[in-house]
Amino acid sequence: LAIDGSAVYSLVRWYCREAGVRSLQQKIEQICRKLALRVVRWGNGLEQEAKFKDKGWVVDEDNLADYVGKPIFTSDRLYETPPPGVVMGLAWTAMGGSSLYIE
Repeated sequence: LAIDGSAVYSLVRWYCREAGVRSLQQKIEQICRKLALRVVRWGNGLEQEAKFKDKGWVVDEDNLADYVGKPIFTSDRLYETPPPGVVMGLAWTAMGGSSLYIE
């Protein structure tokens, strides 16, 4: 069982946006529980996972959504450079803040 570095980076960027590491720990525990369940099912012959025979039981960025679901946070940037008449503002939220585009 292994969690690739790219998967940990994606967890931090798209799933866990808080000052501490509590939600990151919870997501890693969730991944471990789901991996353990798959290993037990595979060992008992209940699940046939051909993709794990090649590279082992590794969670990487490609299969991360299978274990933790869709990303909670998305990119806030809509424009590289805002068009004329649009300015960027900031809003305070419980997760630290958010950027807003205002016409």
